[in-house]
Amino acid sequence: MPYVTSMLYGTTGHGKKDNNFDLERQTGHTSITKIQRTKEKHVWAFQVLKELLKYSTAYKLNDDESDSNANGNFREDSDDEDLRDQDDSANDGSNITEQPIFDTNMSEAARKDSGKETKDTPILIAAKYGIAEMVEEILKRFPVAIYDRDIDSKTVLLVTVENRNLQVYKILIKRYLRKPFVLQRVDKDGNTALHYAAKYAEHIKPWPVPGAALQMQWEIKWHEFVENTMPSSLYLRTNLKGETPSEMFSDTHKALVKAGGKWLTSTATSCSVVATLIATVAFASSTTIPGGTDSKGNPTLKRSLTFELLFISSLVALCFSILFGLSSLFVSIASMLVTFCASHFLVFEDKFKYAAFPVYAVTLFPLCLFAAAQFQEGEIE
Repeated sequence: MPYVTSMLYGTTGHGKKDNNFDLERQTGHTSITKIQRTKEKHVWAFQVLKELLKYSTAYKLNDDESDSNANGNFREDSDDEDLRDQDDSANDGSNITEQPIFDTNMSEAARKDSGKETKDTPILIAAKYGIAEMVEEILKRFPVAIYDRDIDSKTVLLVTVENRNLQVYKILIKRYLRKPFVLQRVDKDGNTALHYAAKYAEHIKPWPVPGAALQMQWEIKWHEFVENTMPSSLYLRTNLKGETPSEMFSDTHKALVKAGGKWLTSTATSCSVVATLIATVAFASSTTIPGGTDSKGNPTLKRSLTFELLFISSLVALCFSILFGLSSLFVSIASMLVTFCASHFLVFEDKFKYAAFPVYAVTLFPLCLFAAAQFQEGEIE
């Protein structure tokens, strides 16, 4: 155990701070060491979780219940039949969009819980913070944990969808894709998983993309992704307020749409200014012949590969700076940097020939980082 403590907190077995920390800071490996120690903490935490689950009695059933009940088979079958009965009765004489289905095993008195506040179970907390390994391990040990609910009667699936935790959601869908008794559960307000996928709130962690417009794009992708994995009977189902998922999506995303419009306007203005500057510089560089001309008017460096690269990149920068929008603007910026490197190499072709390459790499590196950050849109799959 002292060794584990030293691994987690950077101390020796006697509780003294390890002097290697100072050495690591001096040698510039602090960030790498921090990542390594964080990884070690995660590995140890997962191993501790496995040990705790072996002795956990949180989901232990009564002794008179069979082993099949412990695996959740009886509960799942009964719930499935209850939901099929409700669906049949709804299809016989009423509009399904006006009748949200609640948990058949939870009474109104149980939902109110006599005024007592319900604490979140470990699987609900793991689903909230996106700890996929913990959710998967708990469900392997205790399949009945999928029925846990928080104080608002939200299930593990609803909590996962609300907090946009993609990896946890993939695990749940893989296990329960063909089990509607899990997918069709609702909270105390009658909200389904599609309602939570459509609902946008500021307290929810944002998507890892910059700008309100890209945030809106990912919100649309997330809603479509969840919608494609849900039963079609949920598409038009309303909650207690009479809202369908589509109506909730439109209502809760108004502010984000407005912010995205402002972001696009400011981005377009900035791009126009940058494109004008690039076009000016590219035109000047494309009409200026480095090295001069000979007596016949031909460029003296026309057979040089660097000379051809200079003019080709200048032409590309000039064309793409005024066409096709943001993507081509990055192409034009890259072309201008290539033009700079080529002209610089022509001047110092015989001097600092190889020493200039690190300078070129450092010059292009910020552009690569900026472009990667801007185009990190990705796909939800």
